[in-house]
Amino acid sequence: MGSIGKSNGRRTSMNLTVADKRQYWVLERLKDAFSTTTFEHLPEYHQFRATFNGGFQNIIYSFSHYDDLSIVELFMGIRHDAIEQLAHPFTQGLQSFTNESNTVVASIKAYQEGGFERFKVTSPQTANDIVEQTTNFLTQEGFLLLDHLKVIQSVDQLLNDLSISKHLWSLNPFNRAVRGITAARLVFRPDFDFLIQHYKDDLERRYTIPEMMERYMQLAKFLETYSMN
Repeated sequence: MGSIGKSNGRRTSMNLTVADKRQYWVLERLKDAFSTTTFEHLPEYHQFRATFNGGFQNIIYSFSHYDDLSIVELFMGIRHDAIEQLAHPFTQGLQSFTNESNTVVASIKAYQEGGFERFKVTSPQTANDIVEQTTNFLTQEGFLLLDHLKVIQSVDQLLNDLSISKHLWSLNPFNRAVRGITAARLVFRPDFDFLIQHYKDDLERRYTIPEMMERYMQLAKFLETYSMN
């Protein structure tokens, strides 16, 4: 994908509220930066997206506004159609969102620092700093990670690394279980049956509600006889 371009920082934001200005400062700089990449801005989905055969990669943004500052959260993610078409109907996600769901997604700041402190926007300079920090990370590491995850086997390895208890790429244990066994089935993992039992036991320890446990077991039963032919 190459390097992300640097923002020129020259912006106008007439007739905007203070909160809107803070969001504008960040988004305009992000649009500048991504203009040199294959990522297209999709404001209706609050993300920049690059498609590939069988899915897409995306950088997602989310804003929360307060009197004296705005909080921006930035995420990197990837979707594999083959996984989502099977797994998403069994998740808690909106079914109308099936074609837009991510397979895995991680907070950029949490991935960098191991915590969940969010980016804070108070001025054009802080917006510059946020975008520069983010684009430097993506150029040096993030895009390589996303390209690595374009292969389903890599997603399988990521989700089904059982040594990871707190998973930055899939914070919801139920969604990790559903997508984990789906990815395992698609790559014909020899320990597929073990993974089904492992996630079942894990979800029961977490007191997962019966409705969700039933969904998980329905998917597991479906995958046991699933054929891609």
